[in-house]
Amino acid sequence: MSKSNVNKKTLNLKSSNSGFILLGSAMAIFLILSIFSIYLIKILVKENTSSNNNLLDIRARNLMISGLEFGSKLFSQNLLPVNTSINKNIEQGNFSIEFVPSNDENNVPLPYSHLGMLKSNSSIDDVMRNGRVYFSSYPNVFNLAFFGNNDGGTNFYQSGGIFEGDIHFNGTITSVNLSSGSVAYNYSGSGGQINVDTDLNFPINPFSYFTNVLSSTPSTITNTSSSSSTILYDFEDGWQGWSQHTVQWRTTWGRRTHSGTNNHFGTGHALGTINNGRTYGAEHSYVQSPIFNATGGGTITFNSWANNEYCYWDAEYMEISYNGGSNWSVAINNCDGLWSNSNSKKNGSYTIPSHLGNSNTRIRFRFNTRDGCCGSGFGFFVDNVRVPTQQSTPIDNGIISDKTIDLSQNGEIIQNGPYVSNKILTFTNKMTFNNCTFVGNGKIINRESIEFSNCNVSGGIEIMSLDKIIIKNNSIFGSNVENMNNCVISYSKNSFELDNSSFYGIVISKGTKTHLKNGAHFYGALHSETGDCIVEGSNTNIIGSLVSKYSLNFNSGTIKKGNLPKIFNNPYGIKGMVLPGSYLEY
Repeated sequence: MSKSNVNKKTLNLKSSNSGFILLGSAMAIFLILSIFSIYLIKILVKENTSSNNNLLDIRARNLMISGLEFGSKLFSQNLLPVNTSINKNIEQGNFSIEFVPSNDENNVPLPYSHLGMLKSNSSIDDVMRNGRVYFSSYPNVFNLAFFGNNDGGTNFYQSGGIFEGDIHFNGTITSVNLSSGSVAYNYSGSGGQINVDTDLNFPINPFSYFTNVLSSTPSTITNTSSSSSTILYDFEDGWQGWSQHTVQWRTTWGRRTHSGTNNHFGTGHALGTINNGRTYGAEHSYVQSPIFNATGGGTITFNSWANNEYCYWDAEYMEISYNGGSNWSVAINNCDGLWSNSNSKKNGSYTIPSHLGNSNTRIRFRFNTRDGCCGSGFGFFVDNVRVPTQQSTPIDNGIISDKTIDLSQNGEIIQNGPYVSNKILTFTNKMTFNNCTFVGNGKIINRESIEFSNCNVSGGIEIMSLDKIIIKNNSIFGSNVENMNNCVISYSKNSFELDNSSFYGIVISKGTKTHLKNGAHFYGALHSETGDCIVEGSNTNIIGSLVSKYSLNFNSGTIKKGNLPKIFNNPYGIKGMVLPGSYLEY
């Protein structure tokens, strides 16, 4: 082979190798670009998936928050069922809400038994979100040991006792005794820290539930027993309510011991006139008795002296009125022999018909000289007037002692006394219970005051009065505040007093005074709208919350923040709230 041919083959081989290298490089670049594209596509797909997931997460979160808002609305309307799930489908997703009293999302008990948790769970496709808030069944002021709205505009001065828990007083605090870690707040004034909670206001509540129930109380009736008696008017101690009146000309009646001829009556004083026409001139006048109760009739007796121009020229009468003196009728006329001339005492009488006598009866003795001349006698006198009267003695059928009273059993507790009807105990007058036990869910209501001494009242009972409620002498009302069936609810329109007794539940006190004293123990919520709110006694204590529209006279004992009755979905008009800062996503 020639040398030129060898060189040609070598050149062709080199050319062929260059082509392979170029082709390989191109394939490598394509492969790299393909791999990069695949990774880029994966990144884009992943980014798109992540973006979609973020969008679904936002939508799911908004749906969860909508569930909390929906549940809060139901809570404010007392329509949120306890331990019951509510499900709603919205925008291709759904939320589920549940109100759980007392525990949090980890089933750990909340700080106080009157708190509850509303939780909301939402889902859209595979995305889920969870959140919760805490509710209190009371306004924010009940989250304190004591709140004083200070409507009276005074300074708060604590002379004794101790607060265990935060307090708030709308005004100047000049003296306060707090346990370690407790704080005194106010909005204005001095002596306390400025409170940043702007919703601390005394709750406005008409308490329509109680006023509506009390509207059914029977009218007050005083139970009495009647007995017949008499009233004697002997005029020895004065006129005894009698009075003199002029019909015409003049009046000359007086309280006298002697007649016009200076004869002594012999019975002390009498009412009469020495005028006989000649003495003072013409006279037409009378003396009138006080009103007396002649219901059922009776007999009037009296002594009289008369010596004038009998029957015609000088006339004497006894008259009677059954309407307090507006109208009169003649009982003994002027020509009756009783008035015939005599220098001696005569005994007169008149019987009141049973069908006419009433509680508005009165009598009078009338004297008419008709002219102003010619009389020679000594005038007209009456004494020792005795009238019938019906005396009413009050009978207190509202005093009940040593009874077990079951509010589920209809009927009278005692004859003509307090009675139970449809789980309601009431009466027509004041009720006083001594050493009594009350069982069964129901109500004790009254227009007048209700007093308990050494009594036991089981939970699940409501007590209401348009007057006072007094609990004293080692009485025990309820047993704990963790369960409403163990609580007692009290509403008084005038005043509330807890004296050396224990109370578990809710007290709403209106009117003049709220008074806890002598080792009283109160557990729960105390709402006071009275001008005087007093807590005193070294062993007196409140565990729960005291909310006063005015101030507080606190000189001994303890007021400590504690549990309140669980009144979720209550009918009493007490509004709950979302606890600030309790929102959590989990």
